[in-house]
Amino acid sequence: RQQSSLVKEHAIDKQKVAKWAPSRAKLPAAAYKSVIVNAIQSNQVTVLSGATGSGKSTQIPQFLLEDGLKADKKQDTDCTPELGVDDPLNPSTLSRSCRRYIVVTQPRRVAAISLAQRVAEEMGSPPPGAPGSLVGYIVR
Repeated sequence: RQQSSLVKEHAIDKQKVAKWAPSRAKLPAAAYKSVIVNAIQSNQVTVLSGATGSGKSTQIPQFLLEDGLKADKKQDTDCTPELGVDDPLNPSTLSRSCRRYIVVTQPRRVAAISLAQRVAEEMGSPPPGAPGSLVGYIVR
C-alpha cells in the first residue's frame, strides 16, 4: 500500500532515534524507567525529583508515550495506526482520538523551547513548529 504524504511527513527518523539511544540509556532516569512508569500508572499524583540533567523533563514524557502506545497495541484497542502503517511507536499514525498529549511545563521561555527541540530530536521528529512535528511548545 502507498502511504499518504501526511504519514510520510510524520514519519519518525529512525537514524536520529538510534543516534540518541546511547546517550538516553546513560541518563539516570533510564535505569528507573519501569519504576517511574508503574508509579505514574498506579497513582493519581506522582512527584519525581532528581538532579539536574537526570532526564526528568526529556525522558519521562517519552517513557509515558511509549508505554501508552504499547499498552494500546497489547489491548488491541481501536488505537491502531492509520493507512496501513505498522509502527506502534509513531503517534502521528494514530487516529486523532487515540493521540497522546503529554504536557511538560518549564519556568522560562528558553527552557521550554530548548526542551521541545531536544525531545523532538531524540524522538526523530521534525523540529517543533515544522510540518509533521510530534513535539510542540507554547510560551505565554
